[in-house]
Amino acid sequence: MGKSPIIENDNFATVHIARPSGFTGCGVRTTIQLDHTDFYWLACGEHIAFRVPANKPITISQTTSARPDDVDIEPEKGKQYYFENDCNGWVCYLEETSKGNFMRVIKGCKEVKNVGY
Repeated sequence: MGKSPIIENDNFATVHIARPSGFTGCGVRTTIQLDHTDFYWLACGEHIAFRVPANKPITISQTTSARPDDVDIEPEKGKQYYFENDCNGWVCYLEETSKGNFMRVIKGCKEVKNVGY
């Protein structure tokens, strides 16, 4: 959908976003944005991973809800960031989560899809 961020050498962090299948709200795709620009349409059952430049603040958003959820991070070189795209009733949201919780969430996903590698 959108362009992946430009990565120089090994100066990047990795972002993981999972949207498990089988929960309320799976009837619509979630639009994932990077710095308020459409990047990826995330369907239920998907786990994506992509790289972002280290030491450059970035906003990760999902825009399916009535209001977008914006999460600002300042990526550190070599660090992994984990996000869960979940729904509570018919309202979906994006939130950062721990690696342990993320590992539980991805049990409801297919294989990881590396975007822009």
